Amino acid sequence: MDPFTDAILRMLPRMRTFARLRLGRRVRSLATSADIAQSACRHLLELRERFEFLGDAALASLVDTVVDHKICEKARAARSARRDAGRIEPIDDIDRLATHRGASPPDVAMERERRELLAFHLERLPTRDAEALVLRHVLGLGQEEVAAHLGLTLSAARNVLFRARSRLAAAMRRSEREPR
Repeated sequence: MDPFTDAILRMLPRMRTFARLRLGRRVRSLATSADIAQSACRHLLELRERFEFLGDAALASLVDTVVDHKICEKARAARSARRDAGRIEPIDDIDRLATHRGASPPDVAMERERRELLAFHLERLPTRDAEALVLRHVLGLGQEEVAAHLGLTLSAARNVLFRARSRLAAAMRRSEREPR
């Protein structure tokens, strides 16, 4: 297997995670993060002849861009088809994953609720804050890489990450205190 294909396959879990965090409610009701990641992977493999492989770091930026484009394509398709996403039952791959791992139904429900709440609050953060958190804590980039990706100095990126974590934690605490 060539290095480009090998790197793409190593990045498949990253693609699924990135897609899951970036999917909006409408697109999430039409496709899973695994669908988006598979489509992105196929597209990247088609590009391999035109791409000079310079290592995983350079490829990561391309991977994120392609995943974003695939999500935009799904959103456009949903709008052009004029589907009512509210009538379509959402696909929840967390349930399948958790039950496959042997979790009990109440544990699955609690984890799903926690993730939905986290995604809800993450979507309401300022764009830069949400992006910084995803880059650092989901994709596992270092603070220097987050700073470079956001076009900030290292100290500014640290401040953005600190404020974003604080805002997200405060929002989660408020949600836990609110009666249901």
